[in-house]
Amino acid sequence: MSLLVSLPVFFEVFAGRLRQIGRLMHPSRNQLFISSVLRFAGVFLVVVCCIKARGEGVIPPALERTIGVLTAESPMPQASVLQIAGETVYQVSLLAGGVPRNWILDAAGVPLHVQLLDREIPGPIRAILQNEARAGKKVISFARTYEEGQVVYEAEVGSLTAHTNITFSQDGKIISREVPLSALPPLIKKVLNKRFQGLKIEHCFQSEEDGDVSFTVTLPDAVTPRWVTFDADGDIEEETIRILAVDLVDAVREAVQTKLHLPGPLGADSSVRILKHTSEDETVFEVWAFTEGKIKIFWVKPDGTVSDSAP
Repeated sequence: MSLLVSLPVFFEVFAGRLRQIGRLMHPSRNQLFISSVLRFAGVFLVVVCCIKARGEGVIPPALERTIGVLTAESPMPQASVLQIAGETVYQVSLLAGGVPRNWILDAAGVPLHVQLLDREIPGPIRAILQNEARAGKKVISFARTYEEGQVVYEAEVGSLTAHTNITFSQDGKIISREVPLSALPPLIKKVLNKRFQGLKIEHCFQSEEDGDVSFTVTLPDAVTPRWVTFDADGDIEEETIRILAVDLVDAVREAVQTKLHLPGPLGADSSVRILKHTSEDETVFEVWAFTEGKIKIFWVKPDGTVSDSAP
């Protein structure tokens, strides 16, 4: 029997998808790409509306261009507009190679994740998900995205009222798992209440690397999505926000333009997504660009130094 649920209840699928969007848009300590959940009981409210992809002045030109590259469908498909944690993203169902797929893209037309079919789940990950299924947690959705420039996979598992998001490496290693806010150590809660007072924690993800445990929380903001990663002692390891091209220092903006061979200035109509990572040691800008039909990810330091590898 297929691991993926063929016809899940609408609210279950939608809630799961939004949780995935949140994770994929968020770059934690171990990855790059804000979460908001639509609970069946209506605890959270997410504004969703369906519009034609060629709606007059509604769909950003960069997004329309990306849709045109990803699919040869005519007329253009519909898009669901999601307002999540201060950012507008779009869910589009595209037909490519005769296979319909759900894509999540930001307003710049940069693909954040693509839904995969049951048969495309890698073997090592399938075995883990089968264990989850035996524990009563069905797979609601499965998608591909990137961490540190590498392909990773996101699985949303659970039931109608309880969901868990799990991120896997290509070889099946669990990179992170969503945990309840109650799992946050008291020292982290203390820092959050003091430094980020007034911002509501939406989701929490726990990661472990070489025995060191870290927690990343998503904090909705009226201006930009914000993600904060703590170590187990409550010290902030990294803070990440999305940043617009217009807010970049000249050295970074020029480095991005040169790297992507842009014919003109880097602007709102460029298919580029930029995230600013700040830690105690350094600040670095992570750039996602959709160019020539592919995602290109690289990093730029404040002085304009470019690297194709994550720092």
